[in-house]
Amino acid sequence: MRNPPPDVALPRRRRLRIEVGTLIAGLVAAQAAMLGLLGYWGAGRLLHGVAREAHLEEHVRLETEIRAYLASATGAVRALAQAPKHRGERGADERNAELARALVAQSAALDALYFVDADGNTIGVGRESGAAPRPIQDRAAKPGRIDLRAQDWMREAAASASPVWSEPHVLAYSAGRGVSFAAPADGADAHGTREGMAVGEVSFGHLHALVESFSHAGAGDSAVVDAQGKVIARSDEPASKGAADILDEVLALAAAHPLDAPLLDHASQAYLVRATPIAGTPWRLVSWLPEEAVVGGLRRGLVAAAMVLALTLIAALALSLWLSRRITGPVEVLARVARRIGRLEFDNLPRVDSSVEEILRLEQALDESAISLKAFRKFVPADVVSELVKQGRPLAPGGRLAEVTAMFTDIEGFTGISASVPPGVLVPQLTEYFNAAAGVILAHGGTIDKYIGDGMMILWGAPVAQEDAPVRACRAALALCDALDELNAQWTARGLRALRTRIGIHTGPAVVGLLGSSERLAFTAFGDTINVASRIEGANKEFGTRVLASGHTVAALGNGFVTRPIGEAQLRGHGGRWALFEVVASS
Repeated sequence: MRNPPPDVALPRRRRLRIEVGTLIAGLVAAQAAMLGLLGYWGAGRLLHGVAREAHLEEHVRLETEIRAYLASATGAVRALAQAPKHRGERGADERNAELARALVAQSAALDALYFVDADGNTIGVGRESGAAPRPIQDRAAKPGRIDLRAQDWMREAAASASPVWSEPHVLAYSAGRGVSFAAPADGADAHGTREGMAVGEVSFGHLHALVESFSHAGAGDSAVVDAQGKVIARSDEPASKGAADILDEVLALAAAHPLDAPLLDHASQAYLVRATPIAGTPWRLVSWLPEEAVVGGLRRGLVAAAMVLALTLIAALALSLWLSRRITGPVEVLARVARRIGRLEFDNLPRVDSSVEEILRLEQALDESAISLKAFRKFVPADVVSELVKQGRPLAPGGRLAEVTAMFTDIEGFTGISASVPPGVLVPQLTEYFNAAAGVILAHGGTIDKYIGDGMMILWGAPVAQEDAPVRACRAALALCDALDELNAQWTARGLRALRTRIGIHTGPAVVGLLGSSERLAFTAFGDTINVASRIEGANKEFGTRVLASGHTVAALGNGFVTRPIGEAQLRGHGGRWALFEVVASS
């Protein structure tokens, strides 16, 4: 693959493990966040709805009880007002008193029930603290008596000819303060004047007992107020002087939102507020209930559920990271294997530990590639392929001019040896020689271009440029001679024939590159430098030497070698004369 030009920006790369882990974790986190937000929103609305329903139920219950309680009182008063012939007949007072006694006995709401005639005389019954009814008989001429006919609520009832509830006042025939209900009597005298007024008294004690029953759980309060906001009865204690009274805030909020009051924030606590008129009276029932008292347990359960959800999310994220590691870990190992195969490094390749079938198939495919390329490496110099791939050069026919040092080797008298030694003996012996030679060449940075029968063509300076190519070549030549001497000693001990190699070295320009067809290529070098190196190797036979090098090569060695000048010689098959030197040893 070609390397991109240096001015072209490469796309940003990311690790697969990060991408997979981020994807899985992101999906899990997004889903959990969405579910959490929807759950929190829905649970909040549900809890608020539950609290409102509980508050409404308790408020309606109390309102119903108050209405029933007051209805028993107003019914008794109306019954007394509708009784016929309140005066003008003998025994009328006794009959009115007896009727009042019976009505009071049936209505627990009344503390007193009496009739006030047009002259201000009063006849009826009263009671205190659940005691038996006592008779009320009060004449208008009685000293110190309060004339009920002068009360505003009595006047209003007489003027409107309809029942009226009074404002809170000191009760006339009951202990303490309360309210009175006045109903004009049916019928009139000859002058069209009403005969009188039936009045029932309801003390605050009864109403307090009702509003205090607002919440059976002991939370929340209620109050009954009149049209001007004056308190008739309330279940809690009023705030101390100078402090904010919650009832004032409740009334203000209910006035601003008569249909659906929002939550009231008082003393860092949220209250549900409700206000409704009490039918048949000029009063309103208001109630306020801490939302926490109703749904606190549910809210704490919601928090616990949120914590469980958070822990579940953390566990899911950990699981996603583990899964991504299980997936990407083997992929990273296989990526390293692929890179090593690309560098033609096939020894001790790591194995993957995975149960994913696709990953196992990929590992098998890489194993097969490694086996094929390992066999291919025996035919193609690995360093040549690696360098071409590293340089990004296309694997197509082509060449370039480069300064190289070429070496040719040849076994002396091999033609006769091959004719006299059986192949089963000669081939293993020759293989030992080439193994030793290849080790020496590679150790000195050379590239074995090709094997030519019993000889070799070796290059320095290609495919990778080497400034000390002549030095490397001459050291390799001397090391090859030493290695062959050791092999000869072993072969002689085993009864095999000793071999002697001849080496020729020359330095100069040559065309190097991939040559061949589009289907099959070979890395090689050609040119006059290559031909001269081959001819110098053949000159060893004429001069009886083992290692011959051209003057061009020796000139680049410096003082690191011991050489013996041979003189100028005419090379066979090549025009011109060449200065030759025997490379004896390295100094």
